[in-house]
Amino acid sequence: MMQHLMEPALLILIVISLALAAAAVLLWLGLLLYRVMDNRQRRKREQTADRWLSLLLPALEGGQSLNALPRLRGRLETEAVLGLLRDLAERFRGQYRDNLHAVLKHIGAEEYGFRLLKKSSENFRMRGCALLAWMAPSARVDEKLAVLLRDPRPGVRLEAAHALAARSTPGISLQTIMTSLRGTEAMRSDRTRDIIRLMAPGQSPALGWLLQSAVDAREKALLLDGLAVAGDFMYATQAATYLSDASAKVRAAAVDALERLADPLHIDAVGVLARDPDPRVRLSVAHYARTMHGDNTATTVLEFLAMDRHFEVRRTAVHALAVWRGRSWDHLTALARQDPLLESIMREATQSNPPMTAATLVPA
Repeated sequence: MMQHLMEPALLILIVISLALAAAAVLLWLGLLLYRVMDNRQRRKREQTADRWLSLLLPALEGGQSLNALPRLRGRLETEAVLGLLRDLAERFRGQYRDNLHAVLKHIGAEEYGFRLLKKSSENFRMRGCALLAWMAPSARVDEKLAVLLRDPRPGVRLEAAHALAARSTPGISLQTIMTSLRGTEAMRSDRTRDIIRLMAPGQSPALGWLLQSAVDAREKALLLDGLAVAGDFMYATQAATYLSDASAKVRAAAVDALERLADPLHIDAVGVLARDPDPRVRLSVAHYARTMHGDNTATTVLEFLAMDRHFEVRRTAVHALAVWRGRSWDHLTALARQDPLLESIMREATQSNPPMTAATLVPA
């Protein structure tokens, strides 16, 4: 009877084993087929890129008429050629910019970009924005990109905003861009910082106005960075008001902005933050004080930070004092006898920072 009971159980186990083996074989065949197809497509892309390279270089260098270039056919060829053009543009740093615009339009890249914008996939629309950012000045391109500032997907809005900023599109203000991105996860992206930096020159009033209305700490930090890029010293006082912000990220950004604006007027307010509980803020203070070239308050701040519990803060302060030398350095030398870490940092600082001399301080 026991044998009769075991036979069905054994049969079930055999069936399950065979099913699992069949599934494993099918999975292996699927992966093999995918690898074969992927390798075939890669070879096709490489062959297409090699063939187009010999066509594109003469056109980009202006030695051949654009009429010699064929139109792009199919997605694979289009993607391969656009990837090749992207590599050439990055490698030659704008050398072919004017001819590149003409080539892109001639081979149909602009229309391909417009088709990508109509896709339901977020990724395709983002790629369309990135492609259209390359195009020559065109009201039609700018209009299509501006519409996407209202796209339901924040990633698409962000890519459209970056394209508009890179194109220096007339009529698109920093306020328009920030209104589109505010309150979305796009504000967390470094792409947003890049957009603000692209648009910042000459936009200090707009940045200052946006900063006044900003609530989110990330947005405040980005706008303070933008003020530093704009480089208008008149806005240092506004930046200084954020030294007392509740967010450590904003306080650090305010100190950084004052450093980059080369502002010496708020050194006392910055010095107070040498006791800030957040090491990011104290590190920003050390960098700021280092640029003050021997100011008494800056020296006092650096002396204090040279004993900071955070290594990078301490190291930055010691390196600054190594350049200035004087009584502060002598005092550190005495303390280093009982502090091996300080002694090590001072040795490193001495080797990499020659002391500042009177000749260094006097402009040539």
